[in-house]
Amino acid sequence: MMKLKNILGITVALMATVTLQAQTYNDSVRIRTWSVYMQGGISSYHGVRSELFDNSKRTMAPDLNLGVKYNIQPWVRLGVNAGYTMLKSSGNHSLSITTTDHNFLIGDRTGTLELKSDRLQNLNNTYLAGVDANADFNILEIWPKRKSQWLNLYAGAGVGYMRGWNRNSQTWSYNERATATGDAYFNGYSHSYLKSSEDKKHFNALYIPLSLSLEFDIQRQLTLGVIGQYKCIPTKSDFSPKGIYSAGVVIRYNFVKSKSKLQRKQIADLYSELDASQVDCASAKATLQRQSREEMERLKKEADELKRQIESINSTAAGKGEETSAIIYFENDSWELSSKGGEQLQVLAEKLKTHPEKKIMLISSANTVGHENRNKKLSSNRLNTVKQFLLSQGVSDTQFKTEVSLGDYGMTTSSDCRRVIVITQP
Repeated sequence: MMKLKNILGITVALMATVTLQAQTYNDSVRIRTWSVYMQGGISSYHGVRSELFDNSKRTMAPDLNLGVKYNIQPWVRLGVNAGYTMLKSSGNHSLSITTTDHNFLIGDRTGTLELKSDRLQNLNNTYLAGVDANADFNILEIWPKRKSQWLNLYAGAGVGYMRGWNRNSQTWSYNERATATGDAYFNGYSHSYLKSSEDKKHFNALYIPLSLSLEFDIQRQLTLGVIGQYKCIPTKSDFSPKGIYSAGVVIRYNFVKSKSKLQRKQIADLYSELDASQVDCASAKATLQRQSREEMERLKKEADELKRQIESINSTAAGKGEETSAIIYFENDSWELSSKGGEQLQVLAEKLKTHPEKKIMLISSANTVGHENRNKKLSSNRLNTVKQFLLSQGVSDTQFKTEVSLGDYGMTTSSDCRRVIVITQP
């Protein structure tokens, strides 16, 4: 029983490891997964719909956002965002007004009153809180089979609702000067004072958020990024700006399992399936041992054969194989026959037609640049290109003895691996 349990454990672990390696990064991180994020930076604005903001010094203000995202597929995600920012302007001595009243009474005499008003300070703060629904599209997913799945560039758009609270405080300096004159008298006075006022208003507006964010996965669960945003506010409300632009950093937590947790879960699931099957232990042990033995023998034979073929290829490529008739090289990511390759095969075809007893071995390969599945297809297509060309030149189909497509197995990144080796045997 203990040996059977050990065998089952090793088998399950191997199966889980193979399954995990076959699973791509995006499958476990960006397909039907949730994430939460915090975003912080600075913002500014333009086109505020209020004369109180005219001729004022505009300053940067903090911009904070919290939100949640749901990845439907690696190329699209949906989310809800809640944000806070503010509009801020200030001005000193920004306005001066002088008025004159020629019918002002001083005692029982008519005189002139001159009133000069200077706005010493104008401070405007508008606090904005908004919520929006948005969709992001991963631009880098345009390139299929990319290896850098930890790096992503998202372009986003949406629609939201914003509420703003405006607080405007002003301080004025007033200087009154009145005079009354006549043939035999003069009367007048001068008076100065300060006055402060504060107004509070609010507005509601719809806005359209646009964003572009570059994000890096530090870990499967942790993402860092930089983001630029623009919020267009088409609603014409008092004290609302035409637009708000901001820049900041993003910290995102992804609700996904770590690689080790995924592997442990897969192993646990496989164990559960084995326990649920309730098979007879003795029969299971015998069957498992027999299948394991057969599988090991089969894999060993395949490995020995591939090793022998690779050694043969390497030796023939170095010019040591006397049976090598031609080595046909191909361009990167191509199985189109070059003019030089065609000339080589034409010469070879003439020799083979005069010696129909000779057998042909074709061994094709690709270098390790690119995805493994793509390289398998390249290798197979290159072998088929060479075979079809020889057939078109009159070589008999019965002369083809062995056809081996290696893909990028045992190869390197060298351009010499993009080839088909033609070997003739007596």
